[in-house]
Amino acid sequence: MVRSPQMCVSVTDSCISVTMIADGRILASAEASRLYRDAWYINRVFVRQDRRGQGWGSKVLGELLSRVDADAIVEPGGYGSDPERLRSFYGRHGFQGASAEGQMRWTKALRVKESE
Repeated sequence: MVRSPQMCVSVTDSCISVTMIADGRILASAEASRLYRDAWYINRVFVRQDRRGQGWGSKVLGELLSRVDADAIVEPGGYGSDPERLRSFYGRHGFQGASAEGQMRWTKALRVKESE
């Protein structure tokens, strides 16, 4: 059982990092880098294999997206991943579409409008 997870957040002008730690181990993390003034690139969302399916990825991604000040772009995939499952994961968090390069976009303006 995981005891009292702690969220660590680091924000600079060009990078946002969110990490969940419990019992001295990383449970999940998410990181984004600023691409342009009006876009962030989600570099990665990582969840330790034995903690997948428990909401940790949603927690770190949600925290990261709450801190971006512009749209975000992600390319679901990566070594050993299931791109279709990742597209579904990002879709549940408001990412839409898929460009020819496989990119999905999360639009900050839409999220702000929905919360009003």
